[in-house]
Amino acid sequence: MESTYLKTLREAIHCGSFAKAADRLFITQSAVSRRVKFLEDQLGVELVDRSGPVLQPTEAGKLVLKKAEQILGVEQELMSGLKNLTSRRQVSFCCTPPFAIAHLPGIMQEYMLSKSESVDLKFLIDIPERILAGLKKGIHDFAVMEYCQCFPLDDFHVTELPGDSMVFFARRGSLPENPQLEDLLDKTLFTRVEGCCSRTFLENNLQSKGLSIDSFANVIVFEDLNLIMQSVLRNDGISYLSTDILATCISAEDIVTFDIEGFDTKRKRALIFNAPPESDPLFEDFESLIVKRMGSQTCPLNCC
Repeated sequence: MESTYLKTLREAIHCGSFAKAADRLFITQSAVSRRVKFLEDQLGVELVDRSGPVLQPTEAGKLVLKKAEQILGVEQELMSGLKNLTSRRQVSFCCTPPFAIAHLPGIMQEYMLSKSESVDLKFLIDIPERILAGLKKGIHDFAVMEYCQCFPLDDFHVTELPGDSMVFFARRGSLPENPQLEDLLDKTLFTRVEGCCSRTFLENNLQSKGLSIDSFANVIVFEDLNLIMQSVLRNDGISYLSTDILATCISAEDIVTFDIEGFDTKRKRALIFNAPPESDPLFEDFESLIVKRMGSQTCPLNCC
């Protein structure tokens, strides 16, 4: 019996809803339902009463939940004990691609490498949903991410950082001067995979105009940001990316960037910890460095 299923059952019962549990676990509602059903099939009993507006544990469910809390507690103690076996700190930091490309190298040079004798650092890059899921599961210790939608951040310590801007860009000379949205629709759009913040941001803006990604003549999806930028430079297509990335990776002489009237161009960015950084000198130092380099402002815990 995997602990993931027990954690899902616990969250569903505590939230009283598959939908709310899905939001907190950063998975789909159907995934929560399937996991609970898997446990019920495996144990041969119903664990939750689905008949009312709020999920309630059955008698069997109460027993399983009590034992699940014990099992998950032992698992946490085991993981903590294993970490303490080594004298070197093991720290995992995750961020979104724009931050990794534009800012992480400088941060590593100024701070992280100076800690290399006493800390084993793991740097990961991912999309916002998976970053938050990793923080919640304890896979990551802290993270920086841009985001363009509401996320439940009340379980984390959050410092809001200056955000970035999103723009369309194209190879210089491939579009008329001061292009309008209508001028773009017959172009090939090079974009990232679903779930990436830049794509979600574009989809939200297009929806406000009664359009969608499918409104473009062609859509080509890449996971790799470099492939997107090189494809735009070598073709007559367009893309919608962060100004931080473009300023870092492409000469301004090669491209033209432009906004579309009515599009929201500003994305939020946050530094997120599992626990208050002042409880750990390493995290406190890291937060101070980020704030010094980028600035910060007070962020309500439910940033959206």
